[in-house]
Amino acid sequence: FDLRAGFYRCVFAPNPVMEGSIREHEPASSDATVLDPFRMTCLTPALQHGAATTSLHVVQNSRKVAFAGSFGGDQFFFHHVVELISGPLHYNLGPATGSTILVVSGHGFDEFYDPTSQYTCVFSRSDGTMHTLAKILNFSTITCITPAWGRHHSDSWGSKDFEQKPLGPVSVQLFKGDKPVPRTHAKEDEFLFYSVIRNISAFNAG
Repeated sequence: FDLRAGFYRCVFAPNPVMEGSIREHEPASSDATVLDPFRMTCLTPALQHGAATTSLHVVQNSRKVAFAGSFGGDQFFFHHVVELISGPLHYNLGPATGSTILVVSGHGFDEFYDPTSQYTCVFSRSDGTMHTLAKILNFSTITCITPAWGRHHSDSWGSKDFEQKPLGPVSVQLFKGDKPVPRTHAKEDEFLFYSVIRNISAFNAG
C-alpha cells in the first residue's frame, strides 16, 4: 500500500456462494487508513442479520488493489460476526397499571434464526424485580410490556382526585434465556413508574 497514493476504500460484499452466508441487499464500504506499506485498517459494516460470510476488496480511485501474500488475488473471504445486541433502550414513561410498550433497538436479534431463544425484560427496583417477555419485531427491534407495578394510595378520611406522581426510577436489563445480554446500554436507563391515587369518597357513619 502506498502511503502517498491517496484515497483507499474497503468494500464489503456478501458471498451467496459460501455455505451459511446471509445475503445483503447492497455492498457496504468504508474509508481505509494506511498504517504502513503492509497494513491498513477499515471499519466492518453492521450487517443486517449480525453474521455473514463476506468478501473484502480494497479500491483505490475506483480500481481494485491486488493483495499479496497468503490470500493473493484481489479479494478474500471472512466470517463477520457482531455481538448479539448493541443498542439503547428508548427512554419512556409508564403508568402504574403497566401495559406500556418499551422499545429496544439494536441489531443481531436472532430469534428468526434461533427459534429456541427467548428474550425477557427484567425490571429492577429497590423492592424487587419483575420479568416480562420481549417480543421480537425484526432484526433490529424488540418490544416488551411494562409490568403492573404501581402502588395505590388510599385515604379513608376524604376524597382525592385521580392523579399521577413519580414513584422512582426503575432500571431495565435485557436477558436472553437466563443470561444478561452483553453490551446493551440499558442497564443505566431509567423507566419511571407512576403510582395512582384513585378517586375515593368516604365518610364516617354514626
